[in-house]
Amino acid sequence: MTRSKRTRRHGHEFTHLPEYVPRRRERRRIRRRQRRAEIWARYRAYVVGIGASIVLLGVAAALWLHQRVDWDAQVAAAVALRAEGAPERAAAALKTLLIERPDHAEGRWELGLTLVSLEDGASAFKELERAESLGFRHPQLFSSKLVALLLDGKFTQVLRQLVFVSELEFDPVLTEMQARAQLGLGRIDAAREALLRVVELAPERESARLWLGRVALRQNDLTLATAQANALVDAQSPSPAAWVLKGETDLTNEQPERAEIAFRAALGASGTHVGAKLGLARSLSMQNRPEPAERVLAEVLAAAQDHPVATFLAANAHSMRGDARGGIALGQDVLSRYPLHHPSLLLVAALHVQENELPQAELLLRRAVKGQPGDPRAQKLLASIELATGQTEPATKRLEALAVHPAKDLALATLLAAAYLQSGRAEAAAAVLRNALPGHPNSPELLTELGLVELEQGNDKIGEQTLLRAIALSPHYTRPYLILGAVRLETGRAADAAETLRTLVEIDEDNVAGWYLLGVAELVAGRETASRSSLERALVFAPDYIPALWRYARLLHSAGEDAAAQDRYAAIVRFDPGHTPARLELARLALERSDKTAAQAQLRSVLGDEPDHEGAVRELVRLYLNENRPSQALQIVRSAWQKSPAPFSDALADLLVASGDYPAAADVLRGASHTESHHARQQIVEALTDGTSNHDTGLASDRRPAGAQSRLMSKAVRAIRNNQLVEAEVLGHDLSRRYPKSANGELVRADVYVARSNLAGAMAALENALPKTSTPRVVKRLVQGWQALNATRRAEAVLKARLKSAPHDVVAHGLLGQIALRAARFEDASRHYEALLRYQRDHPQALNNLAWAYYRRGDARALRLAEDAFQLAPDAPAVADTYGWLLVEVGQIREGARILEAALAAAPKDPFVRYHLAVAYSRTEQHQRARMLLRALDDDGSTFPEREAAEALLTRLIPAGG
Repeated sequence: MTRSKRTRRHGHEFTHLPEYVPRRRERRRIRRRQRRAEIWARYRAYVVGIGASIVLLGVAAALWLHQRVDWDAQVAAAVALRAEGAPERAAAALKTLLIERPDHAEGRWELGLTLVSLEDGASAFKELERAESLGFRHPQLFSSKLVALLLDGKFTQVLRQLVFVSELEFDPVLTEMQARAQLGLGRIDAAREALLRVVELAPERESARLWLGRVALRQNDLTLATAQANALVDAQSPSPAAWVLKGETDLTNEQPERAEIAFRAALGASGTHVGAKLGLARSLSMQNRPEPAERVLAEVLAAAQDHPVATFLAANAHSMRGDARGGIALGQDVLSRYPLHHPSLLLVAALHVQENELPQAELLLRRAVKGQPGDPRAQKLLASIELATGQTEPATKRLEALAVHPAKDLALATLLAAAYLQSGRAEAAAAVLRNALPGHPNSPELLTELGLVELEQGNDKIGEQTLLRAIALSPHYTRPYLILGAVRLETGRAADAAETLRTLVEIDEDNVAGWYLLGVAELVAGRETASRSSLERALVFAPDYIPALWRYARLLHSAGEDAAAQDRYAAIVRFDPGHTPARLELARLALERSDKTAAQAQLRSVLGDEPDHEGAVRELVRLYLNENRPSQALQIVRSAWQKSPAPFSDALADLLVASGDYPAAADVLRGASHTESHHARQQIVEALTDGTSNHDTGLASDRRPAGAQSRLMSKAVRAIRNNQLVEAEVLGHDLSRRYPKSANGELVRADVYVARSNLAGAMAALENALPKTSTPRVVKRLVQGWQALNATRRAEAVLKARLKSAPHDVVAHGLLGQIALRAARFEDASRHYEALLRYQRDHPQALNNLAWAYYRRGDARALRLAEDAFQLAPDAPAVADTYGWLLVEVGQIREGARILEAALAAAPKDPFVRYHLAVAYSRTEQHQRARMLLRALDDDGSTFPEREAAEALLTRLIPAGG
């Protein structure tokens, strides 16, 4: 269907055709449309123009307002904030300002000063440098830059900056900067000179006086430090820092009450001053007021939980209360965050020393010395630990490096003397102490140490006089009483010792060592009741004091109070589970009440720690034999003999004889032939073994009998070997009847008596044999028998009779010399050994014993004879002991100790060697080693003439309360 033109026109279907011509109405519509488009175009242009104008006007206004901002006022406001005590806000404001105006020179300058007040030296120096580069000039710009460098630790750079400053000598500000840089580099003397110059140029300059006072305190110049502090606090309005310096000087002068007033004045001016609070805590601690001190420290720690000084002082407060572990824990907390905090290193090290933890203390002190090698306190404390642990040479070098003026430093002089003593230089030790004495003539501590050195040198009379002088100067100083009491007890003056020690405990009622030593002195003096009372007092103050417990238990045991003694022995084992003598006594008490199970358990525990303990082995063997268990007894003794042959040879031989193993018994005794037997049963073994030219049976004279007599002798030997004692006795009577001029019958009967444990009968038979044969062998057996029966006079009579008939008998001379030595008749002993040596010059035992007799008589020939004996028998422990001890006595302590150590290695149980080596160690200040030897000697329980002296020396070496 064909569409009309109208329809097609309305649909614009042909208006684009080339031949199309619009009609009038259509043209009007087009014109209207065009006019509307033109109007809208003009409107849009107008709106855009207005908007652009507004924007341009805004920009112009902003530019105009920017030019009108008063930046100087903003800087002044920030400076006011800093003056009001809000430097953080001032710094924030200035940083915001400089973001807008980065080239504002005065803003940079003020920001640098603000950062200086905040102690941010590196950032402050950058800001000041930028201000200077922007053309800023100020009279204090240079000095402010130096302060920033000081805060940043650039001390060398500060000194370089000051090199070319011509007015340095006349400018107090710059001179003070120079002094602070010198301090930072550790040049204390140069800093002191510079600060003195500043104070001279500007006496009113507070900061210079503060720095000078601190330097003087560091140098222990209390006069100068006090003068600066007084000048500061006498000013019109002293600052908190001035009051803190005054408090520090009062603390150093040991005036904690005045220091407390100064620190409280500082807190009155500035309630948040941390230095004043810490100083107040220290002053309270020095007044023994730990509770308020801890409250002050709690305030500091609440504000700054990781404050090292506050934590350190809290640790110190714990240590003052006796809480060493708490102090160590707090000190370690400081060191975990500040490993080189010097005061904490020293405090924790001292607490470790108090707890006897020397390796930990040494490690901390080496760190402290490495951090501050110039601190004499750390050096002296480290040297004392080195001395205690036997490091004598490094300790001596360390102390000698410090000892520029040892006479002025009492502690240093005492330590150096101890080091010299420990290294065997007793004369040098005495010289150090005597040189220090003029500077400290009234020091009881110095006099006490000098007296101790004189005692160690053997000058007993002078040493005691020096100790008495110390007591006269300070009657309440207890150490000289303790040493004097121990010396008097050691030299056999028990009554004098008791009087001295009684005075000590009256002065210091809770002195545990004094009460213990008083108990020992009263016991030696025969006052057992008083001794028990003193030991009980010692145990009241220290229930775990082992020496007093042991001595008290022994007293109870000897008095028959077994139940009470058992309680004390059990207490010893509870406090010290490794205490062998107490466990051994518990075992013996258990045996006495027939509690074999408990006894065996105790003895087994002792042997578990010390498999060759002689007392435990013997008690366990006795227990097994009582229970008819000989094989176990033999096993125990054999095991102990393999580890330590000397003490167990006789016991093993006895058990082997009892088991019928005679050859093995003979081998054991032959191997121990270098020691004298004190058991009659050894003679049985010698009789039962086949005699050889080297091991005489004792049943015959020097020549073997022949013929029928020989056959009778052989039968008698076999009868004794097979324990057929009746048959042997019959054979002995037959020998006496058939051969009346021969001594063999009497010798057989003597051996029969020995086999029956009838030593008196054996002695009677031997005396009957003596007129018929006076061979040295028979004489020796007879003398040993009488000695075993405690009939020393009978033994001497036999020997003297022998010498009348045979003056050249060296055996008789030797035995008489031994008897005289044991009886302390040194002149008689010397005469017999001199006679022996006339016939046998190279007899090492005679030379050794004669040297000892000469020594006890004060004869100077003793050392030469001991040396001759040592050259002949250097491996004999007794000979080495004598020679080493005489070297110690003449002052050659190091050489003597070396020889005594070798003797101890050869005879570890010899009480004489152990005591003499302990004395040598004590004279060289090796107290720990000496105490170990003396405690082992005390634990062993063996008796020897110098036991009381050893106990007194041990008491003297035990620190008070330890």
